[in-house]
Amino acid sequence: MTRADLTQAIQELENSPSAPDELRGLLRELQRHQLELEMQNRELQEAHQALEESRNRYMELYDFAPMACVSLDAKACIQDLNLTGAGLLGQDRTHLQGMPFTPFVDPADLGRFFAHVRQCIDGETVSTELRLRIARRRIEVRLHSAPLEDGRLPGRMCRTAIIDITELRQMQVRLSMSERLAVVGTLAAGIAHEVNNPLAFLMGSLSLATHALRAPAPATVDAELLASTRHHTGATQALEALSHAQAGAERIQDIVKDLVTFARPTAPQGRSVDVEQVLELALKMATVEIRHRAHVVRDYVKVPEVVADSVRLGQVFLNLLVNAAQAIPEGMASRHEIRVRLRTSDEGVLVQVQDTGEGIAPDVLEHIFDPFFTTKRMGQGLGLGLAISHSLVAQMNGSIRVESTPGAGSTFTVQLPASSAPREAPVAHAPR
Repeated sequence: MTRADLTQAIQELENSPSAPDELRGLLRELQRHQLELEMQNRELQEAHQALEESRNRYMELYDFAPMACVSLDAKACIQDLNLTGAGLLGQDRTHLQGMPFTPFVDPADLGRFFAHVRQCIDGETVSTELRLRIARRRIEVRLHSAPLEDGRLPGRMCRTAIIDITELRQMQVRLSMSERLAVVGTLAAGIAHEVNNPLAFLMGSLSLATHALRAPAPATVDAELLASTRHHTGATQALEALSHAQAGAERIQDIVKDLVTFARPTAPQGRSVDVEQVLELALKMATVEIRHRAHVVRDYVKVPEVVADSVRLGQVFLNLLVNAAQAIPEGMASRHEIRVRLRTSDEGVLVQVQDTGEGIAPDVLEHIFDPFFTTKRMGQGLGLGLAISHSLVAQMNGSIRVESTPGAGSTFTVQLPASSAPREAPVAHAPR
């Protein structure tokens, strides 16, 4: 019965004197309910339309979000993804649905990827960085995943946002290289002095050798005797001078090799590293900055190798040593010390750089690892050394912290994970 039919029936009953009052009341009640149902139906239609519009807006936001989104099942197969994700993987979305995600993961990172998915399926919100291989191109990504209950599919899903951090990592490498070269610039004058001394020695020794071999003979000396004497004394002097020259050249070679080892750009490599060896190289590099300010005390014990990148770890140590030296005024080396400690801990290996300098004020200490934060004079640094050191240590799954007392000095502690690989037993150093 339509609304018009119901209205006509009510009018006929109201005009009919034989219709019972109960029937008239019932028809009027039906009319009221019909009006309510029509209103509810209209509201449901409007709500459905609004829901559909909202869903369309969500799908547009989801599909064209600036980051790739993908839903993975417990077997790491793709159940759903947005258009950005399909674009990142370089294939059509309909073709990707149901495919395993593993062909896109760098083989070296497959173990970490599966562990990431398992943790998410188990109910954890997790984040992991790894490498993807897409159409012969390797990119670095960060995965942010959260568990998702989807009623349309059996079991729990892993909803993952994929953020391409390739450019970020390249920028960090460039920034790290800039800071490394800035440190080299800080040491340049001292390095030039270090090279100049053995170079002068080398040139003097070569000049002496040349003179010994080419010295003119006095006219009154017997030619045969002169030849014999010159053969022995001249050759001996020349050999001694050349030996000195070789020692000077080797010293220059060592200085240049140390400088090149520190300054050259390298790809990050996590491997077993002898932390004492890296620390000693950093101390050699920092000698020109330290020697007029403090004496170095080495306090080493036998420690295991660490999992790190030797070049980047050397950059961290050099930054800490140069900062320690610059916290001490020049000219009082006998009164100040920079103590370098090597210790083991439950978490791995601890490296401490402690100075007796001016210390750090509490209001400065809380910003000490912030980028571009510096208390140095203009031209002495950009305020990136400690920020980059903090980032490099974090990339090696380590940590860095600082303790300081104004007027009494500071202690920087770097903690690094120990390598599980066996190492040759090193010789322990007593404090010196």
